[in-house]
Amino acid sequence: MIHKIPFDYAIFSDDNYVDTFVVYANLSDKQIKESSNFIADGHFTGEIEDLPVNVFEKIKDAIMDGAYKMARKMKIEGELSVHPYHLSPEFIKLLPEEVYRKIDMESIFKERDVSSIEELIEKAEPEKVKEKSDVPFMKTLAIRQPWASLIACGVKDIECRESMPTKCRKIFVAASGSKVPWNELDDMVKDILTSLEKAGKLPSYDKLPQKCIIGYVDIVNVTFDPVKSVWGRGHNGIKYVLENAHELDEYIYGKNKATPYFYNTEGYDESSLPAAHKVDLTGIDLPK
Repeated sequence: MIHKIPFDYAIFSDDNYVDTFVVYANLSDKQIKESSNFIADGHFTGEIEDLPVNVFEKIKDAIMDGAYKMARKMKIEGELSVHPYHLSPEFIKLLPEEVYRKIDMESIFKERDVSSIEELIEKAEPEKVKEKSDVPFMKTLAIRQPWASLIACGVKDIECRESMPTKCRKIFVAASGSKVPWNELDDMVKDILTSLEKAGKLPSYDKLPQKCIIGYVDIVNVTFDPVKSVWGRGHNGIKYVLENAHELDEYIYGKNKATPYFYNTEGYDESSLPAAHKVDLTGIDLPK
């Protein structure tokens, strides 16, 4: 059986709140059961992102598809981002009682002035969010190693992605907590990393920084068109064209997020960037 379940999400354009909408995600009995098992095992902490990967991806895809349709319909300009809300009460209602009781719904009930899921469903409507405060921020993109370090030191000039920003800008490069296994890298990349290590430009592969912001770079173009760079050659999807890469003198810890989308790192903007330097690649044999 397929369940058509509503989820609330808000659209932001260049970090300015636009409106809150509802999107429907079609989830199967199997996906509901997998979610139940996942939560029962103690993996759930209250965010949609903490659901099993296949369930989260299904909801995320529905939200992003809905958000881009609304953005086109409303002629929204600027970089689009979304904020999904808590689990839908209709979704929770499908979980066994002993499972959904593990989910702390008290704060949600208090916000909506209800005392049960049934009441919540009955009066459910998208929750409006407050305008964000005027705090400086830098858009940040989490990238796996070694790609993050190769971008920050100015070697990798194309980043291939599945989502498209609507505005080119300077961004922080965060090294995520995951790394491509060495044996899965092709020989060209291994040779580059080895050369950079020998030249003292990068640490050894096993010591590449993770879970921190390591640099910044300019996204100067976003394109589906073919590119000459070896880093995007043959990729038919979205490509971010990168320039002006800098590595931070001191990495920023505690600001990394496990998300495939841009997120905000508060306390910085283009006029207040941390100390950084361009990596001197003189004498490094780089692919064209």
